[in-house]
Amino acid sequence: MRIELGLLRMCLTGTVLTPGEPGYEAECRSWNLAMHQRPAFAVTALTEQDVAAAVRFAYVRDLPVGVMCTGHGLPRPCDDGVLVNTGGMRGVRVDPVTETAWVQAGARWQDVIDEAQRYGLAPLSGFATHDGAVGSTLSGGMGWLTRRYGVSAASVVGARVVLADGELVETGESRHPELVWALRGGGGNFGVVTELRLRLYPVTEVFGGGVYYPIEAAGQVMEVYREWVRELPPEISSSVCLTRRGSEPGGPEPLRGRWVIGLRACHSGDQHEAERLLKPLRSLEGVLLDTFAPMPYERISEIAMPRTDPNPHVSFGMLLPELTEAACAALLMVAGPGRRAPYDHLELRHVGGGNRPEEADAGPGLWGAEFVLHSSTRTPVADEVAAAQRFYSRLARGLAPFASERTALNFLGPANTEPDRVRRSYRDDHYQRLQRIKGVYDPHNVFRFNHNIPPAA
Repeated sequence: MRIELGLLRMCLTGTVLTPGEPGYEAECRSWNLAMHQRPAFAVTALTEQDVAAAVRFAYVRDLPVGVMCTGHGLPRPCDDGVLVNTGGMRGVRVDPVTETAWVQAGARWQDVIDEAQRYGLAPLSGFATHDGAVGSTLSGGMGWLTRRYGVSAASVVGARVVLADGELVETGESRHPELVWALRGGGGNFGVVTELRLRLYPVTEVFGGGVYYPIEAAGQVMEVYREWVRELPPEISSSVCLTRRGSEPGGPEPLRGRWVIGLRACHSGDQHEAERLLKPLRSLEGVLLDTFAPMPYERISEIAMPRTDPNPHVSFGMLLPELTEAACAALLMVAGPGRRAPYDHLELRHVGGGNRPEEADAGPGLWGAEFVLHSSTRTPVADEVAAAQRFYSRLARGLAPFASERTALNFLGPANTEPDRVRRSYRDDHYQRLQRIKGVYDPHNVFRFNHNIPPAA
């Protein structure tokens, strides 16, 4: 094995590390520091040739392969397998004629945004622009433009993929069309995507931000939001969030150390129309902070003000077909003011209108789901992990009568990798089609450290 490992190292521009070697722990570290993994080999890939060499090395030794792009959304630890880290591959190439971008595996959404904006274009980026563009897209991808243009997976028009045997293929409309379809939301089940080709859209400026109130006003704020969100044009996406802001530097001074409820929105159309539509959200008494303003798309992450530092956490997500008065009451009963709720962040995002049933090529479904609920809790010690899990169990029970039967891969964390949860992220006919495609491109399930779709027999 030492000789074979030496040959692999000679083939790589990057590095390969084994347990105990300096740098191994850092190379295996996920953005969620609560996730620990111990692969047999940790490969730092700097080129797609590195990726192909690592996968071939694994294939001939019958070892499974795990892929880590930016460390976000890693659902399963790659124990005893070959971990391929593509975080160093951050190139972005924009073709302004076709209005598409080739995005390497380790590029973050901000990388794609910055390059696309040079040509007056924008990707369907996620809510947090420090997330990996390829990883979040493969699992569906939602963001501030979802209601207008759909999920980011629907913008995939091609890819370069290293298959389970190490072969590198390029896909497009006439080459491997079934594989292209599977990549539109099928997760990392079909190979290592070294580059995605994404469609871009003519957005350069938005009107966005948030208005924040004390948590004690949560009942009134949610009722206003529930009524306001009923009939909105697709140019506007919004959310209501309950969040605790600590004393960390860089956060807005009026929110530091407070538990607040915020109403966030992004309008990608006319500014005056945006101000008119948003007025009801900004007119309640007790405003702590109002950040709504015109902004270039490069600053889209300022709307949600996400934390960008790696941290140990437990997350939770579900889909809701509608936001009823009873659903709001059930949510506040478990997570509202006066409750012993340990979460740091809980947000209901309005995604209705994205990824409609008639869009057969759109990948995983938000069909019938108007809202995505997402929450996370920092858990630096084991007792806090248990407390967070108990809280999310209560939240799931409380909202069960109002939840969709379907789920969304982007919000299925390490605690939600069982086959039934993954299957419910897709329509039945889509899931069966994905299984058939998996059977063609990865019949031995080499890529299984993911939200796994087993190959059809």
